Amino acid sequence: MEAIRALVGDAACDSDAQCRTIAVGAKACGGPEAFVAWSTKRTEAAALQDAVASYGAAQQREVVRRGLRSDCSIVTDPGAYCAPSSSPGTGLASQQGRACRLRSGMQGGRGPVD
Repeated sequence: MEAIRALVGDAACDSDAQCRTIAVGAKACGGPEAFVAWSTKRTEAAALQDAVASYGAAQQREVVRRGLRSDCSIVTDPGAYCAPSSSPGTGLASQQGRACRLRSGMQGGRGPVD
């Protein structure tokens, strides 16, 4: 997951058009465990897709090796949007710009660098 976070970085954006989501991880019943918001402004899509595929394959191997189970709930793509960045610990908009965020708070805190 560290490689994915490094590629996503701060997910800086100027508009919603630069924001994307990508499914990450692998649940035992199939499908992704979550979605991550990222920006085309600073992240190379192919490199991110490779990192996500590698992470998902590693998770799937671990599921098989350990005989893990999941809740089999479906994790849906919430979409992403460009929002004002917040100052750490304050929740207040910072002067540093904007970042891509997930539209839904149901993704386990898997925002740009959470």
